[in-house]
Amino acid sequence: MKKALFITIFAALAVSSFADQLSNRSIFIEGSAIRQDHYEYFLVNFRKEALGTGNTLANHREEAAFIFKFDVSNNPYINEDGNAFVLTISLINNINDNEILFFHFFYNTLEEMLEHNQFLFYRAVAIIPPLTEEALLRAQSTWKDKWIYLRASFDYPVSFYALQSEGLLGGVSAWAPGPTGEPSEFMPLDNKIFALPGVTIGAEFQFLDFMSFEMNFKANMGDPLKNESVNLGIGAQLKFSIKYFKLFNIQPYIVGHLPLVYSDIFTKYPSFALGGGIQLSAKGGKNGAFYIDVNYTTAFSDAVMKNPYPLLFPFPKGIHFRPSFLGIGIGYKHGFIDRPVKPVKDTFLCDICGHHHEFSSHEPEPAAPPPEPVAPPEQPPRERTPRTGTFYF
Repeated sequence: MKKALFITIFAALAVSSFADQLSNRSIFIEGSAIRQDHYEYFLVNFRKEALGTGNTLANHREEAAFIFKFDVSNNPYINEDGNAFVLTISLINNINDNEILFFHFFYNTLEEMLEHNQFLFYRAVAIIPPLTEEALLRAQSTWKDKWIYLRASFDYPVSFYALQSEGLLGGVSAWAPGPTGEPSEFMPLDNKIFALPGVTIGAEFQFLDFMSFEMNFKANMGDPLKNESVNLGIGAQLKFSIKYFKLFNIQPYIVGHLPLVYSDIFTKYPSFALGGGIQLSAKGGKNGAFYIDVNYTTAFSDAVMKNPYPLLFPFPKGIHFRPSFLGIGIGYKHGFIDRPVKPVKDTFLCDICGHHHEFSSHEPEPAAPPPEPVAPPEQPPRERTPRTGTFYF
């Protein structure tokens, strides 16, 4: 049941990301009309025009960058121009729901619209700016710049329990006393290493462009002696993002782990473990990424295990181990809410001074400074012509 639930969560996150493939040229077409034949005609033809002009036709409204909307109604001025219908077209920015274009077109029959459909569609979408190479790279990197990520992973952690010498005979053996109370029999003990599957779910908050903080919940099976228990704990990670790669993101991090539930074979267990790790993410949809996560944590106090041989070798009562853990996980994380993108500085050539000036690519190009006023050239004084009775025009 637990495995099935985890797989369901993992698949849902991945599918939701791939369903959100916004691009600058993705358009969703919707409309209405007073007659069914007019509605079907324009819906089919405008979809054909969208594909023919190199746009991406979105299947769902939430997947599109722009909404192309049409409406057919009766022409209230039919007595003046003779056209029975009015076609209203609008273009809506799906990111902020702003209507950026709106116009009417009057017609009488569908047959006459065959020569106008392409022009009307192009008139509506021509306002969409082309996707520059820089904007394309920025759009491809939005998955790295989210405020919040939800993550889920399948883990296969390796647990190391290093045997400590405290109370052991020769530092390595449990023992049984003889008639005089001195050790007479002993059982050598060893370090314990085991790996059993687990899961991690969590939320990552990217509060700086290069740094984020994650809280997660971990569950894995087993203990050094039996596989019947489930270990539970919460973790925290402080991540440092290296975003120099287009399709990859590298995040080294500092990690801390706080055990909540552990096996009852221990009478004492460390209250926390610290370490470091690295997460390598690869783009998986516009808003998400698949990742491989590797970390290593160690405790700074001992886990005291109950003596597993209380009848044959009853001493010591507790056996000390120093636990450490190698975490290995494969998972998926989905991001929500875009962080502001740092403006990229471009330059333009001033026609007046002949020098290059910087401006932000997110702002309109600044106008060239007005030319300095130039004094008109001095003219020699004109001689006044004596007044006569003759006038020249």
